[in-house]
Amino acid sequence: MLHANEKRLYLLLKQGKLFSIIISIACLFFSQTICATSPNIIVTGKVTDESGVGLVGASVKIQGSSEGTSTNTSGEYSISVAENGILIFSYIGYETKEISVEGRSVINVSLNSITKTAEEVVVVGYGTQRKKDLTGAATTIKGSDIVNTVGLTATQAIQGKASGVQIINSGQPGGTPKVRIRGTGSILGGADPLYIVDGIITDDIKNINSADILTIDILKDAASTAIYGARAANGVILITTKSGKVGKLSVSYNMFSGVRLLTHKVEMSKPNLFANYANEAANAPAVLSTDITGATDWYDAITRPAFFTNNSLSLSGGKNTYKFFVSLGYLKDEGILEGTDYQRATVRLNHDLGITKKFKIGNTISFSHFTSNNQDAGAFTRAYIAAPIFNVYNADGSFGNTGKSDVGNIIATIKNNFDRSFGSRLGGTLWGDYEIVKGLNFRTAFGIDMESTNGWVNAKKYTTTNGDGSPGPQNNANSRLKYTRDSAYHWTWDNYFTYSKVIQQHSFKLTVGHTAERRDGWKNEANINDGSIIDISGPSNFIFTNNSNLWKMNFTDTAHFQQNTRTPIANYYKRESYFARLNYILSDKYLLSATFRRDGNSNFSPNNRWANFPSIGLGWIITKEKFMDNQTLFNNLKLRASYGEVGNDVVDSRSFQFTPAELLYAYFGPTRINGTTIIQLKDPNLQWEVVKELNFGVDFSLLKNKLSGEIDYYDKQTSGGLYRINILDLGFGTDFITNAADVSNKGVELALTWADRLNKNTDYTLRGNITFNKNKVENIGLGQNLSSGDVGYARLATRTSEGREIGEFFVYQTNGIYQNFDEINSTPHLDNTQVGDFKIVDRNNDKAIDESDKYYAGSYQPKFFYGFNAGLNWKRFDFGLDIFGTYGGKVYNAKKGIRGGGNYNVEAEVARNHWIPGSGINDIPRAFNGTTAVTDYYIESGSFLRINNITVGYKFNLTETNRLFRSVRLFASAQNPYIFTKYTGFTPELAGDQLSAGIENNIYPIAASYMIGLNVQFK
Repeated sequence: MLHANEKRLYLLLKQGKLFSIIISIACLFFSQTICATSPNIIVTGKVTDESGVGLVGASVKIQGSSEGTSTNTSGEYSISVAENGILIFSYIGYETKEISVEGRSVINVSLNSITKTAEEVVVVGYGTQRKKDLTGAATTIKGSDIVNTVGLTATQAIQGKASGVQIINSGQPGGTPKVRIRGTGSILGGADPLYIVDGIITDDIKNINSADILTIDILKDAASTAIYGARAANGVILITTKSGKVGKLSVSYNMFSGVRLLTHKVEMSKPNLFANYANEAANAPAVLSTDITGATDWYDAITRPAFFTNNSLSLSGGKNTYKFFVSLGYLKDEGILEGTDYQRATVRLNHDLGITKKFKIGNTISFSHFTSNNQDAGAFTRAYIAAPIFNVYNADGSFGNTGKSDVGNIIATIKNNFDRSFGSRLGGTLWGDYEIVKGLNFRTAFGIDMESTNGWVNAKKYTTTNGDGSPGPQNNANSRLKYTRDSAYHWTWDNYFTYSKVIQQHSFKLTVGHTAERRDGWKNEANINDGSIIDISGPSNFIFTNNSNLWKMNFTDTAHFQQNTRTPIANYYKRESYFARLNYILSDKYLLSATFRRDGNSNFSPNNRWANFPSIGLGWIITKEKFMDNQTLFNNLKLRASYGEVGNDVVDSRSFQFTPAELLYAYFGPTRINGTTIIQLKDPNLQWEVVKELNFGVDFSLLKNKLSGEIDYYDKQTSGGLYRINILDLGFGTDFITNAADVSNKGVELALTWADRLNKNTDYTLRGNITFNKNKVENIGLGQNLSSGDVGYARLATRTSEGREIGEFFVYQTNGIYQNFDEINSTPHLDNTQVGDFKIVDRNNDKAIDESDKYYAGSYQPKFFYGFNAGLNWKRFDFGLDIFGTYGGKVYNAKKGIRGGGNYNVEAEVARNHWIPGSGINDIPRAFNGTTAVTDYYIESGSFLRINNITVGYKFNLTETNRLFRSVRLFASAQNPYIFTKYTGFTPELAGDQLSAGIENNIYPIAASYMIGLNVQFK
């Protein structure tokens, strides 16, 4: 409601009267002294729940003031407030209401429990449903829960907030996390969920400003996702952005800035400790002197405190039938690795307009532009193995020589490699909604997502030098310039009818529609290498400059031996689908939901292009039954059961299409005739993977809605999973991909929320969730194992086999260390085994050590993962805590097994406590150079518990004389400040594909972030 002075200012602005405007602005800021103010009156009333029962201890506050009161044991209150003031009524577990006094002396308020508020409406695809009416498994996360969390994408911010959703974060600026919903169901196909932003299907959401998000709805079971058919096997994440509200213009500004610091740093050997170890490994004590002048901590050399900032400004409002939401955002994130940073600017324009009472139109438009300076994350592994006895720079300022070309001076590598990417993304939806007759609506929506990403790579010509000025082994002999541009577009067109009808105790809602989509684009690349340029003193000198404005390359020039390529993007397709969904409710307690979708995808052969995906869900709200009328424990109790079938069509079209190669030719006289042949074997009958899932769930709230929760059991079966079959090479390759694997994921999810108010000044909320999942490869058509997981030097550490989890570690078992040659000679052992090496267990007792003695040592997939969130409000202070953890997973510390020679560093713990003759040590092997076998020595616990976020905020007391701010909140936050883990590497969070997750090799560590921020709402 506008105050009198605000109304006057609004009218004068419309009339353009400058002098009067100035006087009115003065009244707004100095109303207590020079302008009239509204007198106070006493307002009384009662605050009740939906059934009319008084709520004890409900909060009644005056907007814009610290003054307030709470209700007594009967739910009654009394408060002195300005006659044109606004009262805010709130109670834990119930919706909050703002009511204008408008001179009234009695105001009675009924608050609805949160199960009946609009925020409990779930987006389910092509429509919405009330949470209470769902028969499937879905989780809703509010945008307000993620807006102040440091992170490029909203998926980083929801880690630990939803059961069944495992998020593996990345520390790299511009990096996106891996998301697994209810386990990993595909071996070679896509394993990421489907993202849908305001109806636009997309592969990621890193272009979305978190401050623009209203809700994130996660559909987890097949019955919930079946409306998306062949795209939904890995779950669906629906993002709904904010829209305006009719009323006064609302202006908000949110910002936070801070610094990232590398934590959980691995302690490496200092120079003297390293020299002793290296000399011992070389069995030559005089190779390296322990009187060392050079000394470099390479982690300190390549890392830095990284500053970041995120700013967002939004305006929203509306009048009559028009609503709008406009936002601007800017994010800058320096990486902890030298030479890396990420910047992103975003703009959003959302509009809704009612043309008539029956016809509405609207749009969502978003634009983002990013710039990223990149470096190879392998720098962290090179810093691990780089010898600490060399200096970054020589006395003359030239780059120092580290003695090894494969590790090298990491700073020299960073400084001489320019790698920048930049691009823009435009997305939007234009929609129209028409009510044909009462209850029957038609909606059409056309969405498009276009993006262009450019990249420059300039590898400069350079060399390191020894202290005497002579060149070292590390160099880049030929400068190289590469320019790339990836352009892609994706459009979706949805058309569907929705019919709703209530007949006495029967409620029906039927949705029927059609959707079509297409994704296409090109990858362009141009390269120049100065080793191919005849005259490098000529115009080609631009290769050597750091000024990117002088890099004149396109994708058609051939000057200076420029090489150009143009290829289609990897994941292009055309899709067409038909869908239907029926929701039926009887007596507001018996629920039925059924969906059907028929999908066609151009990426498959004509004989396998179409498939059907049905689902059905049932629900029973037990608390609606008469026999529950007299019980006082449960406020809500619902049973759910569902079954659905969905698909996974993330398959490259080239997987089933034969690609001829020009390998044959013949001469007919002087004329050469070229021919083609098939060099790869393909399965022309390749199909999409199919997931069949059964789900049983219970939703409940009790103790006057203080305790609420969900329990789900699921059985998720993937059939026809893509798998690589090895074959004898007869000129058609050594393998081919076909539908040959079945995978299961079975699990239990539990989510609980406790919310209570201690007194009128204090309330709190506790949320926890835990997920147990068991992954298993049930069947492989031809029974072959699939090895993967490169840990360096062509060694593989994982194997996927029938009866096991996807990507289990497959290694030799160790049993102590050889103390003398007699032990070596009396047992089976690997070739070149020395005293001080690990004993390898002959598991099959065949008196030889070979591949058949390896065993399955666990996988990266945890036995369970969990999250805990706590919120406390005391007077004007608020406190938040987020915790996330996993248990039972394993990780492979690959960098620990890399020692290419005497100039490779080693962990301080290993250098201090390794085996030496006579020590009797049985857990850390002798000093060595080179590589070792893949053993369980490198397998470590991947379990961890991390404090994701700690936030303390304060909301300022704004008096009624303030005419600028509606609310101002200052907060401080620590992100990832500490992790509890036994893992000795950088981080046990190790994203990777399905077959190689959990291997620490070339990982960009997750850093701790400390920040301060501000939330402002203007009047």
